Amino acid sequence: VQKAVELLGEGSVPELNINPDPLDLGVTYVGCDNDNEVALENIGTDTLEIYEISHEGENIWMTGSPDISAESPIVLEPGESETVYFRFSPVGEVEEEGVLTVLSNEPMELREGYQLGDGQFAAEYEDTFEVPEDPPSDILFFVDQSCSMDDDQARLAANFSTFITELNTYSEDWQIIVANKDSGCNSSSGVLRPTQPDFITRFQYAVSDGSDGAFGYWYTEAGLTVASEAIEMTDAGECNNGFLRPDAMLHIIMVSDEPEQSPLDWSHYVDKVVAKKGSAANVKFSAIAGDYPVSSCASAEPGTGYYEAVTATSGVFLSICGDWSDPGTLSMLAAASVQQSAFELTASPVVDSVRVYVNGNERLSGWYYDGPTNTVFFEEGIPDEGDTIRITYGGLAVCD
Repeated sequence: VQKAVELLGEGSVPELNINPDPLDLGVTYVGCDNDNEVALENIGTDTLEIYEISHEGENIWMTGSPDISAESPIVLEPGESETVYFRFSPVGEVEEEGVLTVLSNEPMELREGYQLGDGQFAAEYEDTFEVPEDPPSDILFFVDQSCSMDDDQARLAANFSTFITELNTYSEDWQIIVANKDSGCNSSSGVLRPTQPDFITRFQYAVSDGSDGAFGYWYTEAGLTVASEAIEMTDAGECNNGFLRPDAMLHIIMVSDEPEQSPLDWSHYVDKVVAKKGSAANVKFSAIAGDYPVSSCASAEPGTGYYEAVTATSGVFLSICGDWSDPGTLSMLAAASVQQSAFELTASPVVDSVRVYVNGNERLSGWYYDGPTNTVFFEEGIPDEGDTIRITYGGLAVCD
């Protein structure tokens, strides 16, 4: 007689659990990091071997995982686990997703786990600027007083009236000093204004007035030293008192056939002037100097130092080897004296969030953001008098 016998058994199977899945990284402010972790757990009944761990995610990264190789998989007995670490660093207001992929010896072989994060700006900003009509301009001329500069001094003096004619097409609210002395003091001409009947002759004398002893021209080939000292000497009771006006564009025009020879790097003197003025947006350096990086004439050396200062402040660099005194070229200097091409922001932005509008129309190109000065610079399509500039951006958070 045959009798049926019931057999009971339970197979041993490894099983991977990714915990938690999904990993919710929550809201994180742009500029901050959010660190978190997931556990790789063996909730099965047999040994789990993990052969490969990989991850994809644009702003969610896997920052740490157990050591693993083809010859040495991760081995987890039932109930054991290993930890994988993640970091969420959002760069904009966007929902992010990361995908963790784990290859193992469980029956499913390939398993995925997800990480979710929500990036947000700490604040939204909108800065608005109005370009004034008849914009004020404070213009400082430095002219190298070395002997090789006699012809260029004479050219500048002879064509100063042309420069003024071009300047007056943009604004008649200007004032000028010529500061050639080591002290930074103006060359006995005072602050020149359009209301003075003799300002042209006073300028012509000042550009080549020769040395005057203790306050002479030891630094005559160090134009940035002299220019920065001149701006420092603008407080009440000092030699250039009344020159530096809070709302005016400050335009420093340097003329030399030598490289800039100040003791420190050019950036030190630019930063010094910007600090005194209070904003990089209202400071420009321009130069008439030897071509950079190679001079095109034997009478001038490359304008190293001057060129960098001009480039950093969106000024005008003219070759002293060329016909820099023609009206068209001088008009470029005149325009740079009054045109506001830089606008300083009130807060530090997330760079990719910056949007620029002129008279309500978005500018998609022709400008750039400079982080060290927190300023938007126009390279093309510089705003005109009466234009309204609106700049919107998301702000960076201050993280613990």
